[in-house]
Amino acid sequence: LQGRWLASLEALDRAEAILRDRCPGAAWERGSARTFSTFALWYLGDPAELSRRVLIYLREAEEQGDRYLATNLRTSLANAFWLLRGDPEAAMREVEAAMGAWSRAGFHLQHYFDVLARVHILLYRGEGEAALQLLAERQPALDRSLVLRIQIVRLFVFFLRGSAALQAARASSASGASGPRV
Repeated sequence: LQGRWLASLEALDRAEAILRDRCPGAAWERGSARTFSTFALWYLGDPAELSRRVLIYLREAEEQGDRYLATNLRTSLANAFWLLRGDPEAAMREVEAAMGAWSRAGFHLQHYFDVLARVHILLYRGEGEAALQLLAERQPALDRSLVLRIQIVRLFVFFLRGSAALQAARASSASGASGPRV
């Protein structure tokens, strides 16, 4: 977590090209490089390139039947693509479609990506209290899954909870309510 997102993006792009050109059976690895490149673009604050790549990657994932990459793009940080277009309903449809096709057995990183995308959508809509509720409901599964041992996941869950609490507090102070449940 050094914040070297541009160097990360460049390395991921090189890795993806090597995997494409030299490793024809490495679909999972290539999908991972593409997923992480969208993360780097999100952290770099490059919505134009993020949007361009999500469209290309999602089209190719669908053409190739790559459920792993398609799920990652419809959830996770890449789901911001639809929010950047001002369409939270489409963002939610994409999350629901992705997770409807994903395994319900166990708890995978994609289940965390689902939570992340849904909380972002709720925050976009100004529904901080609902975002806090969703995080509280999913916390036991996050804890059991051990994904919170991944430092960036743990930090992002804290960030999401803090963002939701701030938004809920703002809404409650505007309405004169007692405040959010944190």
